[in-house]
Amino acid sequence: MQQQAAATFQAMHNQFMQTMQQNFQNFRRSQQAKFNDFQSNMAAQQNASATAASDWVDFALDQQTVTGAAGR
Repeated sequence: MQQQAAATFQAMHNQFMQTMQQNFQNFRRSQQAKFNDFQSNMAAQQNASATAASDWVDFALDQQTVTGAAGR
């Protein structure tokens, strides 16, 4: 009877550990996905910012009216 109780306890322990491992793996995948999304969003924001600055410079240079030496 003691061996049966030990076997039952061991089976419960193994099932619990398997569940904990699966939960941990799910958590890690979730955290990695969130981090990847964050990185992608930050890169997109950087690209948008750089593009806006570049577009502004292009626009400003197109508006220049001064030509020649010393602006004459």
